[in-house]
Amino acid sequence: MPLMLNEAIFMGQAPKGYTSLSGQSGAWATDNADAPIIRVLGERHTGTRAMIGMIEALPHLSASYTTPAARGARHVLNLMKAAADVEARSQGGSEVQSAFRDAKSLARPRAACWKHAYMQWDDSFFALAGVIISQRNPYSWVLAMFSRPYHHVGARIKDLDTFISTPWLTIPRERMALAVASPVALWVEKLAAAQRFAKQAEIPVTFLAFEPFLADPVARLGAALSELGQSAEGLVALAQSTKTEEPLEKVQARHAAEPWRKWLTSAQVAAINAHLDPEVAEAAGYALENPANFPDVLADADARTLQDYLTHRQANKPHRA
Repeated sequence: MPLMLNEAIFMGQAPKGYTSLSGQSGAWATDNADAPIIRVLGERHTGTRAMIGMIEALPHLSASYTTPAARGARHVLNLMKAAADVEARSQGGSEVQSAFRDAKSLARPRAACWKHAYMQWDDSFFALAGVIISQRNPYSWVLAMFSRPYHHVGARIKDLDTFISTPWLTIPRERMALAVASPVALWVEKLAAAQRFAKQAEIPVTFLAFEPFLADPVARLGAALSELGQSAEGLVALAQSTKTEEPLEKVQARHAAEPWRKWLTSAQVAAINAHLDPEVAEAAGYALENPANFPDVLADADARTLQDYLTHRQANKPHRA
């Protein structure tokens, strides 16, 4: 039976057996200090929240790494976060909260940094039992990022053609260049770094693609944990999307049909290809698509389903990742 998504896991209340770390979404430390730590790292919209939620539900594993210094500073961080929240509400914006999270993330060792950060191996990762790197088809990912471009700096871009080719400004906790040529270039830079990380790492590392994970969460995540030398006993799929609260079965059915093939035009695919690195994509198992296989203009029915998808995702309350 699928595990109902417990809002406590992601919205600020520690699940039983875990301790909240300064109220940050997804930041939990198991009360069992000896539990092996498996971190899930990867770009936005690649299933990281669901993977972390499933791992954190296991009593014998943890999905977060918190240094002793961070544990000691927990109460101070809670006060700072509360002050940032008050300031953000009074000013009608989230800039203070974002700056606080940036500063907190940058103070951590790389093994404990933001899950979407640019990956680079260093000795801090020896504290972990392994790393799962999530990834996603770049064409599907562009549509997901366009629909929910969280941590986008500047005015929201409402036109997909413009979004694909507009430079993307990063945020400090990403630990990379201040800007990249486009959202697709962000996908390339992050995944290329992850591929280098996997080659350099001196601890177990495995990749898990979003598409097969979504199709069979328990089998695919279980296999990934086994590759890292960890037991997947007791692993249970979340019953709904961590972003839209749609039932898992509905999300699975939509993605199984690969709707992005009907939601992108030939010109958009060509624009995406212009920013892709074929070697990085192919190393991840993704071939560059031929623009000739896509329509010049979307069919009316496909345009409507795309708009329904965008409207539904944009209507849901944004989350902190």
